Amino acid sequence: MRRTRHRARLGRLGLLLGVAIVLALPVAPAAAFDTGPHSDITRDAMSAEGFGRTATDVGVVSNWFVDLYSNSSKIPQSGHAKTSVEILGSLFGPRENWPKAVLEGAGRMHFDSSLWDVFSVHQARREWERLQKATTQAIRSIKAAGGPNREAQLLTVIGITLHSLQDFYSHS
Repeated sequence: MRRTRHRARLGRLGLLLGVAIVLALPVAPAAAFDTGPHSDITRDAMSAEGFGRTATDVGVVSNWFVDLYSNSSKIPQSGHAKTSVEILGSLFGPRENWPKAVLEGAGRMHFDSSLWDVFSVHQARREWERLQKATTQAIRSIKAAGGPNREAQLLTVIGITLHSLQDFYSHS
């Protein structure tokens, strides 16, 4: 009995030591995208406009999805990553095979130089008009369809649209 307790204590000590060693190892910077500023700006803007915590959370997550889907080649579960990335990622969950239309749509929501010449006022105006038209159409479609998820859908449109607006001011 005493020997069993001693082994258990040594096992816990070994585990604790192992965790301490892992935590002490130097950490390399992540080679990923940082959505922190988008999250902070969206949360601040929606809170300032009177949206509650849950509504703001929906907007923040929807805003984040623009970057997530735009980086599908780096996400193992997307179904659009390199084979080596997918093999490693298979340890963290199954492939989801994101629809190409969603990825293309997310790419179009980046209001930056990847889509147009930031020095062209004419192109910027056209992009603003496109964004306004797309947002208005999405809102009208949601309102016309009604349904139980209407509020969540509207908050999703707000989050996605805010991502584009934030991109314009930060990338142009």
